[in-house]
Amino acid sequence: MHMPYEEQLAYKQKKLEGLLSGFCRIEKIIGMEKPYHYRNKVQSAFFYDYKRKKNASGVFQSGSGKIIQTDSCLIENKKASEIVKSVRKLCDSFKFRAYDERKGFGFLRHVLVRCGYNTGEIITTL
Repeated sequence: MHMPYEEQLAYKQKKLEGLLSGFCRIEKIIGMEKPYHYRNKVQSAFFYDYKRKKNASGVFQSGSGKIIQTDSCLIENKKASEIVKSVRKLCDSFKFRAYDERKGFGFLRHVLVRCGYNTGEIITTL
């Protein structure tokens, strides 16, 4: 996400051609009309933020068990991100704590939200 979308497409095209052009014909990559908020499945890991004394959620850092706190992502469905935030607030209001790996105690580890683009249906799994 550190480069403009058109540059991303050009980079991917060049990479594909370098890897596969000796084996097959490479078609031109067709970019998306709206390249943001397209991901229909959002999974957030929950943890308890002891400094702020409230629940937090985010994504796992690559190659570690550490959770990086996030409230939104440019590729995740906006409604799904809102649902994750709502669940986090509800847990705080009901005094439910997110699961703590070190203590082996807590109520919630993950929230999974799937959005059906064709049907408009949304399923949330705690």
